Amino acid sequence: MGTLSKETGAVAGISQRQERYKRSAPAFLIILAALVLLLGFSMVLSVCTGIAGGSFKVFAETVIYPAKASDVGMIMLEMRMPRALAAGLTGMAFALSGAVMQGITRNPLSDAGLLGINAGAGFFVALSAILFPAASDIVKTCAAFAGAALAVFNLFFF
Repeated sequence: MGTLSKETGAVAGISQRQERYKRSAPAFLIILAALVLLLGFSMVLSVCTGIAGGSFKVFAETVIYPAKASDVGMIMLEMRMPRALAAGLTGMAFALSGAVMQGITRNPLSDAGLLGINAGAGFFVALSAILFPAASDIVKTCAAFAGAALAVFNLFFF
């Protein structure tokens, strides 16, 4: 803690901390940009490598001219790229949900598993698979959201 200044009545240590955070903001943005670039490069690398083959050149040609894509290019475009994008979006969703959960509960160790949200979602997915075996993936996804919502409702209102 800082000391109380007689002239301003403010704590002197706070302004020093604010200055330190102002200096660290550009460094944070540089690190964040570098990590985003690393994520993009790793996603492109994962799309370009596989058992069927591929290279950066084939990937670039497929992205620029999708009508003239080779067989390997079509595998990259139709199979590998959606999986890489889905993995990236799933990771972002997990990170966001963890941050929200920790912010709401003010507990740095809280996560969806600790609070029972995963269990509610998993239970409803299993229940929908048993009761409606021919249901599409959209129905099971909606069941997962319903189970998670019910778990959150139980957590905060009971």
